[in-house]
Amino acid sequence: MEEICPEFPKDASRLKAWIEVGMECGDFTLILQSGENLAKIDLSQFTEEKPKRFPINTVFVPEQLLANVLQAGKEFCLGAENLNPTTKASAIGKRIQMIARQTQEVFADCHDGDTNIRVSTWIEKLLAVKDNLEYGIVSSERTTNRWAYMDEKLLMMDFRTALAQNLYQLNVLPMEANGTIFDPHIHDAVHIEETDLVEEDRVVEEIQKGYFFGEKLYRPTKVIVSKNSCQK
Repeated sequence: MEEICPEFPKDASRLKAWIEVGMECGDFTLILQSGENLAKIDLSQFTEEKPKRFPINTVFVPEQLLANVLQAGKEFCLGAENLNPTTKASAIGKRIQMIARQTQEVFADCHDGDTNIRVSTWIEKLLAVKDNLEYGIVSSERTTNRWAYMDEKLLMMDFRTALAQNLYQLNVLPMEANGTIFDPHIHDAVHIEETDLVEEDRVVEEIQKGYFFGEKLYRPTKVIVSKNSCQK
């Protein structure tokens, strides 16, 4: 404790601790509080090393990558099927069931052991499902209490993590746009928001995440960009 939070008292009897889940990125942050002292610890630094990437000129999807996603998809669809009736009738439940149907449709022509699926086709399949998962996660966070439907939110986040790892191994890397200066070369502005809370031409929200394929742009990020109000 002294190494992590040297300003905290040695007596931990009054220490409060909880974990916050980042719905947009799926990160976990440990919050420690002792009196007025507050510390945030990013738990991602303690996770396992990222898996190796395959050569960027890989033409066909490696069998293990295919198997990993198909298994994660089956687990997600099973989780959607096993939602209780009340949850199934809720907005988040309906979205999970919709994503489960999409998952079954997108990967219907993919089977374990198939060595003839081209990487370019596979990437599009992964992104199609991942986009909807990310929209569902962000939407559920905005429309429900933070601690409500946690099992359902984690169901979506776990599947998204599996897809993100697959993309990473195929050299498809997400770009971080929130808070950055608008760059027309890698950003696609879909809306302008008047605000004086941030400087002009800043990305205030990502609508759809963009990606690089290696060092080349694969897909621009769709964003909302700030514009300062006219000063009187």
